[in-house]
Amino acid sequence: MIPWADHEEVHTATPAAESTRISASIPSSRVNRLRLISTVLNAQLEGDRQEEQRKQAEESLQRSEARLSRAEEIAHIGHWDLDPKTEELTWSKEVYRLFGKDPKMYVPSFKKFLSMMHPEDSENVQQIRSSNLQAKKSFSVEYRIILTDGSIRHMQERIEISTDEAGNANRIFGTVQDITDRKQTEAEIIRQREELRGLAARLAEVEESERKQLARELHDQICQNLTSINIAMESIMIRAHKESLEQLLSRLAGIGVLAEQTSEIARNIMEGLRPTILDHYGLMGGLHQLGSQFSKRTGINIEVLGEDGDSRLNPNVELALFRIAQEALSNVAKYALATRVVLKKEIDQDGVRLVIADDGIGFDQNSVARPKEGHGWGLMTMSERAKAVGGTCRIESQPGQGTRVVVEVNP
Repeated sequence: MIPWADHEEVHTATPAAESTRISASIPSSRVNRLRLISTVLNAQLEGDRQEEQRKQAEESLQRSEARLSRAEEIAHIGHWDLDPKTEELTWSKEVYRLFGKDPKMYVPSFKKFLSMMHPEDSENVQQIRSSNLQAKKSFSVEYRIILTDGSIRHMQERIEISTDEAGNANRIFGTVQDITDRKQTEAEIIRQREELRGLAARLAEVEESERKQLARELHDQICQNLTSINIAMESIMIRAHKESLEQLLSRLAGIGVLAEQTSEIARNIMEGLRPTILDHYGLMGGLHQLGSQFSKRTGINIEVLGEDGDSRLNPNVELALFRIAQEALSNVAKYALATRVVLKKEIDQDGVRLVIADDGIGFDQNSVARPKEGHGWGLMTMSERAKAVGGTCRIESQPGQGTRVVVEVNP
């Protein structure tokens, strides 16, 4: 240590640990110079220490800002800050990105913000903003913006208002979140609910129609035949003693024919309710029968292609594919004006594929994207049947180019 005095006695130790006192004299000018050097060095060290702390603080701030920016980007949430007195508006990087603006070229303002807003939302947003700013209340608002490329995005803002001691707003802070995906999901849920309600109503309508048809067939055919058989039997009993054996046998033969017709009608009705041919001959057997009946009924040429695999499909899958083929052929008969239909079943490692293709007039798929006014329900029914067995159903059609119904199921 060098004491700040004009003179100093300096002690030195000898190897034999004996002390020898040496008196030395230091000039005051040198002492002052040493004092100055010490002061400068201490100031430099303090400055270096403060500079290091400042750099560390800046680096920490930059890391925090980077993490915040990344978090905002992931969450699609930006933030902004407004000075109510100066109207100076500051956006985070994510707000610029959400609104499709370049931070180097664009200076944000509330007026410019309103110019981006969807015209149908602008007035409502301004009313909500004005009323809550006057009440100094935090609030949330949703709106749409139109980007420069014409696309529309849904946004949600949450706004906090801070006030000074006099109760005046001195700072307004807000967050902006892109909720377009959520809005699209909500719209899709609503659409599906509407479709399900419509489908349920349609299924109830079809069920009631089928019940009426079944009742009509039972009444007009089976009941009438049974009545005829009953009358014929009573007639035989009354006239048995008056007629010859040959006449009685002839009457009984007629009753037998009528009974066979009744039995055939009953079988057809049951086949309509449940295609038993699937149980005995599989899907291809059912498709061949369906194609043959369709061609006889409509006069449209139909070609059925494909084979059953080494093992049968799940009965539910076979029934779903059969019903889809029925519905598709029904649509062909009603709307397609086709002359030829190909009904093809394919099996590969990915599962089973059923294709129903016609050479009819086709249609604009956008025109039947939503079932309405009694049209389009058949297409939805086919799609729902496919989904019920874990499959998909897509329709391929263009005006004048026919229609293909492609059903794929991975059993």
